[in-house]
Amino acid sequence: MRYRSILPDVLKIADAASEKVLSIYMTDFKVDFKADESPITAADVASHRVIVEGLRNLSHDIPVLSEEGAKIPWSERKQWRRFWLIDPIEFYRKAIGRGQTMPRADVSTETGRRMLLVHIDGDGFASRAEIPGAPFAAEVMYRDFIKRYAVPHTVSVIEGEVGPEGLYPELSPTLERIARSIFKLGHVEIATHSYSHPFFWRTAVRNEQQGIKPRNKPHLPLKGYHFSLKRDIWGSASYINRRLAPPGKKTSVFLWTGDCVPAWEAVAETAAAGMLNMNGGDTTINRSEPTLTLVAPFSLRKNGHLQVYAPNQNENVYTHDWTGPFYGFDKVIETFEMTESPRRLKPINIYYHTYSASKHSAIAALHKVYRYALKHRVTPVYSSEYLRKAIDFEDFVLAREVRRPADGSTRWHYSSGKHLRTLRLRRSETDQIDWQLSPGLPGRELGVEGDYLHLTAQTGTFLVRPSTFNKATVPLVRNGNGRITYFKRSGQVTRLGFTAHVKGILELEHAKQCRVKSGRKTLRAATRRTTKGGNDLHRYGFKRAQAKKEQHLSISC
Repeated sequence: MRYRSILPDVLKIADAASEKVLSIYMTDFKVDFKADESPITAADVASHRVIVEGLRNLSHDIPVLSEEGAKIPWSERKQWRRFWLIDPIEFYRKAIGRGQTMPRADVSTETGRRMLLVHIDGDGFASRAEIPGAPFAAEVMYRDFIKRYAVPHTVSVIEGEVGPEGLYPELSPTLERIARSIFKLGHVEIATHSYSHPFFWRTAVRNEQQGIKPRNKPHLPLKGYHFSLKRDIWGSASYINRRLAPPGKKTSVFLWTGDCVPAWEAVAETAAAGMLNMNGGDTTINRSEPTLTLVAPFSLRKNGHLQVYAPNQNENVYTHDWTGPFYGFDKVIETFEMTESPRRLKPINIYYHTYSASKHSAIAALHKVYRYALKHRVTPVYSSEYLRKAIDFEDFVLAREVRRPADGSTRWHYSSGKHLRTLRLRRSETDQIDWQLSPGLPGRELGVEGDYLHLTAQTGTFLVRPSTFNKATVPLVRNGNGRITYFKRSGQVTRLGFTAHVKGILELEHAKQCRVKSGRKTLRAATRRTTKGGNDLHRYGFKRAQAKKEQHLSISC
């Protein structure tokens, strides 16, 4: 088959699907839910049907891989010599935007660097590590990982495992002591993993609503306990705050347990308790299963309440439900790589259970994962910071002024929450930004699929000039491993604030002839380099203690 000969027919199929999507989006379209409660719209179904049927009619002998491709076993797909691949991201970009270049809100990036978050489910706190001395897995986790890799960690415990009313009352004093040591660390935020660790949330909630007391309980076998939504959510947080948290710290995140498919009532209860929530989603794309169907969305709305998914999955998935191989978690590195290239889809998320510190091979794999993540240019954040960005994503607004100036410029307006601070835009567009007339944009970092624009305000505008525009060169923030807290240009002086959870790094572009000061102190660039395009880049470093305090910088040119 000569592909050029069928190209007109393929374009007709794409056009038909686009028109179908657009016609549905003009209506009050219906949203149904799959078994895992992920949404599927009438537009999804209709466009899928048009494309698949069209391609099969066009070429009977060529299989089609689409969003439904996960149902086709890999053993069959690996025999294919050729196949049609339906790329939903590219398709919907063209179907909805009609090929127009638009900025995209980005939840994976902060100040041009891929975010890194670490969160730990409390399962296995009482397990013994299979190493000399047989310490508790929690002790190994504390000593070898949380203290050693001093980046932001979100750590949880299960009250029913650690507390005096749990499964191991005789061990509780020791386990609580370990938990207090962990929560006392300055780079640890506190989460709860519930009281009873429900395995099936919807079943547990339904039993409570209907007054059912099942013989086979959908949670840990805690003596005399029948599931209570408030006890598992409010009660577990209260226990941690009273007995384990140091002064000034409280439980801020609820990490879903078991199937991680909570009923909407459970999601609502976490919000009522003043906690963010995370887990679920099952992003496990890897080289053995290289399909976008294994990349989950950021979140799922349930009856008006938002469940935020973990960016990727934990070691339980990669070790076949903790049956082995116990070194299997190193495969998550493939997930990190495949959600970075050819397009960045997710931040790096090191997500594991306490019991990972109980097996020698699992410990080795976990060190490998940490080292991989930390050798890359990342911005370490707490899970709560990522969660707030994912929430902001739901309400992010972007608009283009319809009326254009005579010179053909385009002005974009954006409105976000307090936390989402990155837009992604094609290089051809970012090259033409008028930075002096874009007050909320301190700079950009170059990316593969587009450049990452840094935002410093909840609302703002930026101006894209025509290609003939010769803009003045102004100092720009290229990237950093923290957050730009404020930004203002006034004449020849640029002022900005910067904080980081680790030793701070801030890289500036077009600052060769500029003087950079922190307060009254003039800073010298730690390194200088020139890009292939001839731009000068100056890197400034800040000690960890400095970076955690807001750095007030002025750039005079």
